[in-house]
Amino acid sequence: MGKLNIAHHKSYHPYRRDNIERVRRDEEAARLQQLKDEGKLLMADSEARLDVLRKRSSASRRRRDPSPGQKFGQQPEEARSDELTTPDGHINFFATTEISQTGLLSADLERKITEKEAEKGVALGPNPKDLRPWYMAVPARIESTVSSGDPGSSSTGSN
Repeated sequence: MGKLNIAHHKSYHPYRRDNIERVRRDEEAARLQQLKDEGKLLMADSEARLDVLRKRSSASRRRRDPSPGQKFGQQPEEARSDELTTPDGHINFFATTEISQTGLLSADLERKITEKEAEKGVALGPNPKDLRPWYMAVPARIESTVSSGDPGSSSTGSN
């Protein structure tokens, strides 16, 4: 196996002074770019957190302080959007679909069970179909040869 011989006068030689300097500059530029990107991400993240906190504080302030033209105990239009929240304080995004589903469920519950179904009850034993699975069944062509007693038609005939 031969060794790698790179001529020192070639521009791509890794140990030339200008190539070493170029790699160092590129790595420094990449490190500065990465720091700049991380700074932008941190700034965007902190701005998003501040926006959330500002919205939360303004919403709680609005709930506590009624408007001057509003009677105590009356909710403003913005607070009516909180109908999605449950009494526990959790948000239920599917409230409208649940309300529509309750009508369907009540119709299913009102369906009367026939007397036959009521007499049947709950099965405690195995189904007769399960007692004799498909692989235990003997095909009709084999049954006919066994019942006829023809020894020549058997595939296990003796020599």
